[in-house]
Amino acid sequence: MALGLTATAVVRPQTAHAQETPATLSIPKPSTLPGPEEETQTNEKTGGEYAATKILPGITKALMAFAGILCFIFLMISGIRFMTAYGNTEAITGAKKQAQWAIIGLLISILGYAIVSVISSITF
Repeated sequence: MALGLTATAVVRPQTAHAQETPATLSIPKPSTLPGPEEETQTNEKTGGEYAATKILPGITKALMAFAGILCFIFLMISGIRFMTAYGNTEAITGAKKQAQWAIIGLLISILGYAIVSVISSITF
């Protein structure tokens, strides 16, 4: 086994590693199909860069919109509960706590969005 490995090493000419260029992945595409051309495929970002610059901020923006809508809904519900409490201290306390937790949830989601936007803006 060792003799065979040394024989192939002697027979093959060695190339200089400094002159090698990294192979780029380019998928050939017929002109009739939609999508990026081969030239633009080589200049595009890698999957990790695309995820960090496009997908992650898009998901966080959608989640922020969802959190904002939920906060608004829960604030409206707590306001209705507060108005229909008719002086019942337990109902008033429950409505105030619901409004308080809705605002705390919105603040946590805003803080999460800020953290994700700072992390996604860092270039490596």
